[in-house]
Amino acid sequence: MRVAALVALAACAGGPPCVEVTADCDPLYEPTFDEIHARTLLPTCAVGGCHSGSSPTGGLDYTDPDHAWEVLQPYVDGEDLGCTTLIRYLHAADPADGMPPGAPLDESERCVLRQWVHAGAPR
Repeated sequence: MRVAALVALAACAGGPPCVEVTADCDPLYEPTFDEIHARTLLPTCAVGGCHSGSSPTGGLDYTDPDHAWEVLQPYVDGEDLGCTTLIRYLHAADPADGMPPGAPLDESERCVLRQWVHAGAPR
């Protein structure tokens, strides 16, 4: 499928459009879910963030690692890395669409997530 068609599909689905990214990068740490949960999801998105508590944003509570992995699955599927929902939000050109809001992850941390998604988002 052509990139323009993928961008159009992503735009229709809501959220940021597909982005051109690869998994060929230098990760901040080992791209395993346990490391991602401990080093990115919990401190950045759950503790004091939007994805914890009684009303987590989008119903995505990242406090518990098993639950976090389960609720992330719909956002990491797809054949094209740059069109997976998680990656589109992490690399959004518009800061209003970007995650985490107000303070995007640095490139080496986004790299970890790209490599994990590229590997099939294993648990």
